[in-house]
Amino acid sequence: MNYNLIKQFEGFSLVAYKCSRGVWTIGNGNTHYPNGEAVKEGDKISQEYADEIFYDYCNKEVKPLVDVYVWLNNNQREALSSLIYNCGGLFTKRNPSLHKALKKQDYKEIYKQWNFGISNGGGLITRRAEELSLFFRYPYK
Repeated sequence: MNYNLIKQFEGFSLVAYKCSRGVWTIGNGNTHYPNGEAVKEGDKISQEYADEIFYDYCNKEVKPLVDVYVWLNNNQREALSSLIYNCGGLFTKRNPSLHKALKKQDYKEIYKQWNFGISNGGGLITRRAEELSLFFRYPYK
């Protein structure tokens, strides 16, 4: 799976920093290491380890949620992966209306419900617009 959209919006740092929500973050927006330990102030990692924790999270937490929607094409999978990565593992509980629309393949409702988190404004508006654009792009990859 292609995770370029996630990387585009998450940013990148080999040194821990506080994200806009005040959570210690490292690599491509990771807040925890594969062993479950939280990122903390002063943490530093290598590029290789940043890639490892990013793909570990994507494969364990994002891909299984995307795979539920077997009908998705590659563009749609990438767009949904970005949304889920940004929302966290509670995607289906945090946005049950979108989850239901995806299960029903209700494109009109998917479009309406894709706005998760944009009440905070800022970069999320741009991110959601890019995700939606990719989700509805034709021809599909």
